[in-house]
Amino acid sequence: MFRKKEIAFLKRIENESVDDIDLWNLPNLFVPIGVILLSVLSFILFKPNSDITFIALLNLFVNGSLPMFALNRVAPISLNLFKYNKEQELKKNTNTYNIRVKIGIGSIILISLIILYYVYQVINNPFGNTYLILFTQFPVTTFIIWYSLLLSKYSFLLQDHLVNRTIADDIIEETNQNKKHLSEKYGEE
Repeated sequence: MFRKKEIAFLKRIENESVDDIDLWNLPNLFVPIGVILLSVLSFILFKPNSDITFIALLNLFVNGSLPMFALNRVAPISLNLFKYNKEQELKKNTNTYNIRVKIGIGSIILISLIILYYVYQVINNPFGNTYLILFTQFPVTTFIIWYSLLLSKYSFLLQDHLVNRTIADDIIEETNQNKKHLSEKYGEE
């Protein structure tokens, strides 16, 4: 979906924004992982031992709650995705519009997939078959979560101040290279 050049640009923003990424990680990674671990711990502590089975533990992960977590990561993307300073980007010869459109389309597709997956689970109640859970539901759930986090992170990286910081660093680096080239060519004054 994303071209190598677009991914490289997003990676540069990410590398320039390490502290900001730490702020993104807390609500998007650490809190959900903590909730999942708390759910598993509560399940083990408060369920009778006879009810604690491998399939019961798997059902904690694929029962629709994790895809809903993914939906919560993707849903707010569209609200802020197209609020950005286009003039600032034009001044610095950068255009993130195509990346933003791809993130928007990806989030619409993902939301549709999550809804269809949830409806499938409600209609078919596929929580008793270990093979079905392991080879279809678990991979689908994993993909949904991974892709929602990817889109959420890319959307986060396209905030004006993060893009501007990366572009400013590029301009400073280019200026220093030009200065070095000129000083080598004409000598230092």
